[in-house]
Amino acid sequence: PGYLTLPVGKSARNLPAVVLPHGGPAYRDEWGFDWIAQFLAARGYAVLQPDFRGSMGYGWKHYSSGLKQWGLAMQDDLNDGVDALVKQGTVNKDRVCIAGASYGGYAVMMGLVRDPQVWKCGINSVGVTDLALLTDATWSDTNQYWDAAGEWYKFAVGDSGADRARFEQTSPLRNAAKITRPVLMAYGA
Repeated sequence: PGYLTLPVGKSARNLPAVVLPHGGPAYRDEWGFDWIAQFLAARGYAVLQPDFRGSMGYGWKHYSSGLKQWGLAMQDDLNDGVDALVKQGTVNKDRVCIAGASYGGYAVMMGLVRDPQVWKCGINSVGVTDLALLTDATWSDTNQYWDAAGEWYKFAVGDSGADRARFEQTSPLRNAAKITRPVLMAYGA
């Protein structure tokens, strides 16, 4: 599931595209005005906002299929969305960018690490780049306001000890040398 915003007045064929994976990752996009999607569509882009596995609001099966799937099946969902639009002829496969914040920023970085043939560029705003740091940090904004954050991370993302090999494979920081596409990264306090 997801939302596709198309530019007004243009043929919905062979368009450049931006995929906007949401943050959370348990959040979801909802029907209604989205200024980023509208801004991009007004400039001629097709904008895909996928509610990939792990997104809330589609039942337990959809949500739970995203558990411990950061950089894996959740990433495949983004690629599948692009593939479907390319097969329909809506999107030009050589003009697809990925942009997001928080988990969406993580998906940007993993997309550039894993699938440079899909993504021609990326924009990462405050994205997670190291899963071990995410799950172990005690000073983060999440842990600061939520006592159960550590247990939720173990349940949903994994354990930095038990899942070390997977964390190495799916942490953009550990795979930065594989990034060959242009990327804009924005972070702040």
